[in-house]
Amino acid sequence: MVRDVAAKATELMAELHEVSPQDIGFVDGLLRVKDSNLAQSVTDLATLFPGRLDIQSSASINHGSFANGRHACEVEIDRETGEASVVAYTAVDDFGRVLLHAGKVQGQIHGGVAQGIGQALFEACSYDGGSGEFVSGSLLDYALPRAGDMPPVVWRDNGLPCSTNLLGVKACGEAGASAAPPAVMNAILDALRHCPGAAQLQMPARAGDIWALVQEWWTFPGDGRHNRLSFPPKGS
Repeated sequence: MVRDVAAKATELMAELHEVSPQDIGFVDGLLRVKDSNLAQSVTDLATLFPGRLDIQSSASINHGSFANGRHACEVEIDRETGEASVVAYTAVDDFGRVLLHAGKVQGQIHGGVAQGIGQALFEACSYDGGSGEFVSGSLLDYALPRAGDMPPVVWRDNGLPCSTNLLGVKACGEAGASAAPPAVMNAILDALRHCPGAAQLQMPARAGDIWALVQEWWTFPGDGRHNRLSFPPKGS
């Protein structure tokens, strides 16, 4: 498609300056007339001549592109309530060549991580046990993460240009939402790895479920000194 637009822009540039299309070069989005200082961008031509660069084109993908990365987080569990809090989150992603401003990509990661944390800790569709009626049909009843539930998200771009397309790009939109649920659940299970039945903990990992697991495992001293649980004590 980029080639098709460049070809039409080359023809239009040649027409404007009364030269042969072979005398037009196209580099970095600029069309230049050979042996002259005449140059215009594709954007300029599209603005000056609306519709002249419109095309219908098709393309096929023979080899897909696959983003990859690794997300990790730190979780603390309140032993009094069983509430799990994500206190730190780091994402390292390979999205190929980032064409947009990196801040926009980072914003997508932050939004996806928030969605994934919500899925891991809060969000669930609930039904009445007697009637089967859906009872979480609005945001008054369906729990979502709030700003206070979000930790600082550190993002690192580890992109390597994709070799299966000309732009070298890979997808990025769902990386946070895909990686955050297992990252959060794995951190919780690591903290509760000595608790009987912890391996059967399901999303959302609600405070009551975690509290029950903790009570089965360890009776804390009553002096309140150990009110946060991020790893099992030695020898337990």
